[in-house]
Amino acid sequence: MIAVALYGAFVAVERAGRSPLMDLRMFTRRPVVAGAFLMLIATALLIAFFFLGSVYLQHVRGFSPLKTGLVFLPVAAATGIGAHLGRGWSAGSAADPPRWRAC
Repeated sequence: MIAVALYGAFVAVERAGRSPLMDLRMFTRRPVVAGAFLMLIATALLIAFFFLGSVYLQHVRGFSPLKTGLVFLPVAAATGIGAHLGRGWSAGSAADPPRWRAC
């Protein structure tokens, strides 16, 4: 509830300011809203995977915290590498074309 109140305060300040930090009109564009929603879902799934997976491995399978962390290490590394590579794929414009090509 506190987060919702703080978000409302942020929106009120941004609307009242002469030079806002963020143009709130961008949330009227469907691709921006869809992208933000998909990122919310992806983040929630990743957090749920790590939390529920660690609870399962420790309480059901009897893994130690260290062994559980080592089991999740490849997933965390792949997520970090994918985020690094994805940055180059999505940062394209007419002046700076994407660094990937479709087959």
